[in-house]
Amino acid sequence: MLIQILISCFAHSQDVFQNNSKSLISKLREGDSICYYQCHVELANQQLVTASGQSISSSGKNVSVNEKFVIRRTPQAYTIKHYCSGLNLLPNRRFSGLKFREKPYWEFRVAGTKELDSTELMLLEKLEDKGRDATEYDYAVTLQSSNQVIILYGNKVKQFTLPKGLLLSDIMRRPNGKANSNDRR
Repeated sequence: MLIQILISCFAHSQDVFQNNSKSLISKLREGDSICYYQCHVELANQQLVTASGQSISSSGKNVSVNEKFVIRRTPQAYTIKHYCSGLNLLPNRRFSGLKFREKPYWEFRVAGTKELDSTELMLLEKLEDKGRDATEYDYAVTLQSSNQVIILYGNKVKQFTLPKGLLLSDIMRRPNGKANSNDRR
C-alpha cells in the first residue's frame, strides 16, 4: 500500500511538469519549499489614521505592492501561502535586497493559504519563461520596471521582470483549488 502511494505521488509530480523543465518549482522535492517575492506598481488611494485619530486621505498615487508566496510540496499536494507587506515605497529600491535577506521592516503578514491544482503549478512553471532577466537598471521598482519577481530555492536565486498584468496573487483568486483564506498560521 505504501509503495502504491509513493508511486502515485511521484507520477503526479512527473505529469505536472515537463521532463526537461528548467524551472525551479519543478525541482521541488517532498518537504521542500520555494519562495516567490513579487513587487508591482498599482494606482491606489491611501488613507492614513494618525495615533491621535485624525484621518488623512490622498488622491490616487502609484504605490508598490509587495507580496510573498511560499510554495511547499507535501506527500499529498503542493500548497501556497500568500503574504502581503505594508511597505509601499515608490520607487522601491529595497526590493532586490530580498535576494539576500528578508528584513523585519517588510512586515509580511499571512493573507491566505491554498492547495494548488496542476493548472496552477504549470502557470508557475511558465512564469519563469515569461520573465526577462533583471538588469542593474531594473533593481529599483519604478514605473518603467513595474512588475518584478524574485525566486529563492535553496542557494538558487532568480530575479526577473514580467509584463504588467501577470500577478501571482491571481492564483490565490482562482476558484478551482482548495482555498483556505482563514488560515493565519
